[in-house]
Amino acid sequence: SQGAGSVPVFDAAGGGKILQVQYVFNASLSSAIDTTSNTMATSGITFDITPAATSSKIYIIFETGYTYMPSNSQQGLVVNIKRDATFLGTGAQAMSYNHSPGVAWNNNLTLHVVDSPSTTSAITYSVWFSSVQPSAGTVALAGTACSYCFSGMEIGA
Repeated sequence: SQGAGSVPVFDAAGGGKILQVQYVFNASLSSAIDTTSNTMATSGITFDITPAATSSKIYIIFETGYTYMPSNSQQGLVVNIKRDATFLGTGAQAMSYNHSPGVAWNNNLTLHVVDSPSTTSAITYSVWFSSVQPSAGTVALAGTACSYCFSGMEIGA
C-alpha cells in the first residue's frame, strides 16, 4: 500500500523481505591477496548461504581496495563472482574491469549483484580476479592498509 508522501510498502504481497544475511569481513590481513595470472584465480574470499525458497534472490555486495603494478601499458584488473562453479559475470571484462595505462593504481572497488540461484541447496559464492593481458603484472585485492567485506542477503520473492 502507499499513502500520500509515503514510501511504498511491499509486505502485502509477501515479497521484498530480507530472510537472512551471510558475510565475511577482514580488516587485519597480514598481506594483500595478489596474483600475476592473466586467467581467473580465486581470492579465497567466500561465503555460504542456503536459500529458504527457490524463488528467493541473493543480493551480493563485495567491497575492497585494490592495487595493480603494471608490467606494460595495457595492464589492468578484472574481478568476477562465482556461484559454486558458475561465474555470474560474463565476457572479457567480467563484472569489473579497471585499467590505467602504464601506472600503478590504488583504488576502491564495490560490486553489487542480484542473483537468482533457484535452489534451496547450500551455495558458495566466491570472489575471483585476474591481471589483464597481454602480459601479467601484479594485481592485488585488500592488503595491510585496507579491508574487504563480502556479503549476501536472501530476499524473499
